Amino acid sequence: MPRTRVTRNRQVTIPAEIAKVAHISEGDILTVDLVGQNIVMKKSQSELPVVRIGRKVSDAEIERLIGEAALEISG
Repeated sequence: MPRTRVTRNRQVTIPAEIAKVAHISEGDILTVDLVGQNIVMKKSQSELPVVRIGRKVSDAEIERLIGEAALEISG
């Protein structure tokens, strides 16, 4: 089982062999949960919405998309 160390900023490095199998790349978003005494990290399955150039977007839709993104990030 691979091991990693927690830095003084509470950062951890995901071992390369784990990242490769889990298809985790730089910039990916992970969710972090505490399950009993275990810390469980999962790659976020949903992507943030993409607004294409040239499409008219209402203020209400922009607010809705920002709200959805905030919920996704906060878990």
